[in-house]
Amino acid sequence: MIIGDKFAYGHIPKTGGDAVRAWFRQLPGVHVDSARDPRKHDFFWRRDLSKEVYALSIRRLPSWALSYLHELMIHPAAAREYGLPPGETVRAEHAFALRADQYLLRHQMFGHKVEQWLRMECLFADVLRFIDRHVEPVTLLLRCRLSNVWTKAARHYDHRVDAFFTSAQIAELYARNPTWAEVEQSVYGSLYAHGDSYGTTINSCRIAA
Repeated sequence: MIIGDKFAYGHIPKTGGDAVRAWFRQLPGVHVDSARDPRKHDFFWRRDLSKEVYALSIRRLPSWALSYLHELMIHPAAAREYGLPPGETVRAEHAFALRADQYLLRHQMFGHKVEQWLRMECLFADVLRFIDRHVEPVTLLLRCRLSNVWTKAARHYDHRVDAFFTSAQIAELYARNPTWAEVEQSVYGSLYAHGDSYGTTINSCRIAA
């Protein structure tokens, strides 16, 4: 978790939280949980926080599910919690066992309403905008400094959502996670459409967070 004077940022796995953490570590006066601290995934209410602004990262649900299934490949205990076979999690039908909505709902319990969303597809731009609004003015010098910060390398797997999910499976994934679908619709202006990987990403970055 990242905690400033007026805001708190929570970390949903596989939404770019480690990159956000690396950038915010460059800002004085901001608390940033260590990458090895399990509390980095705490829900806001577990810290008994009372802030003006609560923020989370978000990404297109099918991309999140694909990424999370690959993550579960190397975390057998977590795979078992979802009822999935350890070491064999990367199958499209297993995405229906994931509980995407729970992350969004549990973070916002007890009045911690999230109104600031940082899109993983446009993460650096959205983080700069957030810093400028809620932390300090983003100067050219600060922008350059943050752009040179090393962030966690991307995992090596086939990121093509359309090669992994069918159109029907994507529709079912949204149907099973209506809260995520509602947020995605609000933040991006649409839900992910099968066959439009490139266009969806480009258009997403044109919408203000």
